[in-house]
Amino acid sequence: MTDDAATTRAADRRWFRRPATVAAVCVVGLGLWAGIAVFGGDDREIRMEVTSTSGEVEAINWRGPDDNNKTHEVSDSGEPIETPWSERIEVASERGVIVLTALAPLGATATCRLLVGDKVLAEESGRPIASCMVTPQRAFPAS
Repeated sequence: MTDDAATTRAADRRWFRRPATVAAVCVVGLGLWAGIAVFGGDDREIRMEVTSTSGEVEAINWRGPDDNNKTHEVSDSGEPIETPWSERIEVASERGVIVLTALAPLGATATCRLLVGDKVLAEESGRPIASCMVTPQRAFPAS
């Protein structure tokens, strides 16, 4: 064995002998594992859907925990919104609630759904109002 090879092998083993280095590597690895287990990885997307027997709704509102439960109005023009309608939102918060509400025209029925992937978490139909909600804990359970 050459002096360069022996020096390289000794240097490769030296980092492992330092308890602080080993501890840091373990903590980083554990942190990554815990982040994936608790938060379900990077994919924390909820799909919101609204349908109506008339093909339109008068209003769609939704709110989520990531922006202090601010109400988002899909259209503020006063014009009907064509259905089916859908939108995707990312949810970072672990607490709170995601709420979706739709108002159908008189005589029609509205249906709202909250989904993660193809899994329906909440679905409600109403005449003229449909409202459904889900918590982030239910949407993204810890693995």
